[in-house]
Amino acid sequence: MMPLPCPRPVFLTLALGLLACASQSQAADLPPGFLGKAGDFTLNAPEVEDDAPSGWYFRADTGTSSASAVTSTGALSFPMSSEGEAWTLGGGIGYRLLPFLRADFTMDYMAPFNAAASGGGVHVAATTALASAYWDIATWNGLTPYVGGGLGFGIVSLERDPFLAVGGIHTQDWRFAWELAAGVSWAITPGLSLDFGYRYLAIDMPGVSGPVTTPVVQEIDAHQFRIGVRYALK
Repeated sequence: MMPLPCPRPVFLTLALGLLACASQSQAADLPPGFLGKAGDFTLNAPEVEDDAPSGWYFRADTGTSSASAVTSTGALSFPMSSEGEAWTLGGGIGYRLLPFLRADFTMDYMAPFNAAASGGGVHVAATTALASAYWDIATWNGLTPYVGGGLGFGIVSLERDPFLAVGGIHTQDWRFAWELAAGVSWAITPGLSLDFGYRYLAIDMPGVSGPVTTPVVQEIDAHQFRIGVRYALK
């Protein structure tokens, strides 16, 4: 009697089926993400974007200021406080130190605004140079709120109003300056953002005085609402 042929293909199929079932069962017991996701296992070289933004960026800002100035004429005069409106314009360069921390150096010009002084009205303007740091709190749908502050110096310019005062005079003084800022930026592209912000700017040096007939600015406080752009270098 001839031996019956062994159904090896049938046994091989059953063995492969049991092995596949066991593998699926073990995989189901593993924590999510243990085996990765589709596309994780590839021999292709990783993609590198040639135009990815670097840490450096340029910025430009403009806006309006509601400013107040305290002026005096001579050491014995009574200080006078007044308020005025002015536009601002500035720019600078910065660097992103960490994903949530950036710092920049900026220069801004605040146009002349009318202020009161002993002997007549004056025009007051200021140019500031500030080193500032900002904390980008979080990002939702391209919107990133931030807070920050900075220190630096300001050059205060004072000029008599020829229509409100007698005798022309023009002075410039270097003063200590600082700022507090808050706002939100909107990323239009990975390298270009719009910035909507508020800045409190203070320029002061108590005790500054001039000749009896020369008005000086004791301090300036400005509430500035600004819009600007930031462009990351590639």
